[in-house]
Amino acid sequence: MKSIGFKNFRRFEELLPLQLGDITFFVGANNAGKSTAVKAMMLMLDNLASRSVVNRNNIFEPPGFRLDANRIHEVHIGTFGRALHRPYPETKELTIAATIDNYLVRYTITGDTDSRQANADVAKIEVENVVDKVCYVFDFQNGESVVNYNTSVLKKYAVGIDEGVPFEYILRRGGVQGYRRETREKMEMQQQLEQLLQTKARLQHEQKREDNPIEIARINSELQSIEKNIKTIQKMADPFEGKLKEEDVEYKSTIKISHRMMVGNFVSAVIEGLTEDFVGEEESSEDYSSASADRKYDKLSKQKKAFLMMLMSDARQLSMVVRSNRIEYISAHAASQKVLFSIEDKNDYMAGVIREFKQRSIMPGSKEDLFVTTWMKNLQIGLDYQIEPISGEAYTMDITNMCGETMPLADLGMGSIQMMILLLKLATIINANRGEGCVIIVEEPEQNIHPKLQSKLADLIAYVNREYGFRFVIETHSEYLIRRTQAMIATEEVQFEKNPFKVYYFPEEGEPYDMVYQESGLFKKKFDEGFFDEASRQHVVVIKKVRELQ
Repeated sequence: MKSIGFKNFRRFEELLPLQLGDITFFVGANNAGKSTAVKAMMLMLDNLASRSVVNRNNIFEPPGFRLDANRIHEVHIGTFGRALHRPYPETKELTIAATIDNYLVRYTITGDTDSRQANADVAKIEVENVVDKVCYVFDFQNGESVVNYNTSVLKKYAVGIDEGVPFEYILRRGGVQGYRRETREKMEMQQQLEQLLQTKARLQHEQKREDNPIEIARINSELQSIEKNIKTIQKMADPFEGKLKEEDVEYKSTIKISHRMMVGNFVSAVIEGLTEDFVGEEESSEDYSSASADRKYDKLSKQKKAFLMMLMSDARQLSMVVRSNRIEYISAHAASQKVLFSIEDKNDYMAGVIREFKQRSIMPGSKEDLFVTTWMKNLQIGLDYQIEPISGEAYTMDITNMCGETMPLADLGMGSIQMMILLLKLATIINANRGEGCVIIVEEPEQNIHPKLQSKLADLIAYVNREYGFRFVIETHSEYLIRRTQAMIATEEVQFEKNPFKVYYFPEEGEPYDMVYQESGLFKKKFDEGFFDEASRQHVVVIKKVRELQ
């Protein structure tokens, strides 16, 4: 996810899109909207990834939008009336928009403000391929879908049209993008074309000098064959050459979804539903076959074939984007000095983290295990850890402290317990997301932690981002954590290819703003009173009083 923005959502009448960095910090006053931005991110991805609503008779039903619990975390918004900005806008609609890879997705949500149900209705979904400038608008209230695009983009999707490539083969390979390595093949075609043109020029030169009728006939025959090959390559390179006007056009259709074309998330399923106007609907799902799809595909014009490939490519690409953009949530939780952690207790966050870590079967010496022990030392928690099951009902956790003594986790201070749970959770995420990127949201990681170690959290987060590619959004009130990121930039102590940090300040009144790091590590903008200046301000009060007493 690259950005998040919304209108009429909770405290914000409008929040212009926040452009997220690799490591983004949300700082500011309580009740200023930090959690609202985080909740919008989670709601967007969870609802986008939900399965579409289609009944057994393939009759379209408008989708719903869940506002309560989701697969990531209990969002605690509850009802549409609680989600909608107050005073209620006249239209009683809210929108949430996010840029996810190369797609901008915007949900327009409506509902009954008096309802006690934990879901609302989706009035409209807009999806824009920001690279190709293709925009899909699905108006569920009117049952209409619209595609806005420039015809020039169809050239990108015209691959295979004149090569006799079966429709199903292209789709199984993930659409045009999977079927063709465009740059390499275009280079090969260009090389072939240049060779043919050189041969043509040589033969034309020989033709002018040749007197023998037999040789002239041979040269003419070769020239005809070369001309044919030249036209074939030119046609493959640009099937629409001289036939396609570059213009902005709009295609409208009723919204359709097919069971056989569902790909796991609602928007992709709706985009694929658009294709039925081109390949035609089957009499029943049992009659569907790749042969019948190929026959219908073959009857389409080149332009419709390219348009169909554009739809299918966007549908499948968006589906992959949604699956790969996952959120892991590490909530603010109260550390406790417990010795036993019940396997069955779903409400104990610490027990849940330990259980999940143990169930990943992380072996001693594995990269996840070394990650935990290395950062235990860096954060001065200890040297090693042991988690043991008790009769299949609970776990115990012991720590080897910095002196080499083994003790229960419960005997450590609250700050060390807090950091240990954070390390176990990060190791679990690393193990579960091998080679895959995700956004890790961390809520107030500085709880119970000494200021010196709060600053070290910045090193931990930067390390995980650099080594595993995970991106972070962190809600924090820690001055020390933010100051450490400034020092890392200023001293170049850690070599970054680019500055991964971004800080948004949420004031009590007004819109959040990007603080903007400078090369010196200083910010271009200023925090409101009460954040960086609070300790200094209180210190001045004490000094003033001391001088008065003297």
